[in-house]
Amino acid sequence: MSEPDDTLEIALTRRLREVLTGAAATEGELRLLEEQAEALARSLAAGIDASEAHLAALAAAPGATVAEMAAELRRVERLREEFDDLRADLAALASRSRTLRGAWLRQESDG
Repeated sequence: MSEPDDTLEIALTRRLREVLTGAAATEGELRLLEEQAEALARSLAAGIDASEAHLAALAAAPGATVAEMAAELRRVERLREEFDDLRADLAALASRSRTLRGAWLRQESDG
């Protein structure tokens, strides 16, 4: 990923983790976080697919070096770890969103 993408990914991950650990968030922000995290998940999945295809091509190429294959393998493993972490965060965000929405509905009915 390029540097601006990395910066956006870091900012998204930071805010997502803040909300998951109890930071206040509006309904709009919850939806935006979910949309952005889903987009990042799709991007990571595409990166994994591309790395796996590149790895297969390297394995079939007679001139490919072990160093090239090892570098690509490290890349795909890093992407998988990021993807798995993000999917876990998305599941936690869904749970947190339900909790917040329930609290908001109770607040409206009590008020």
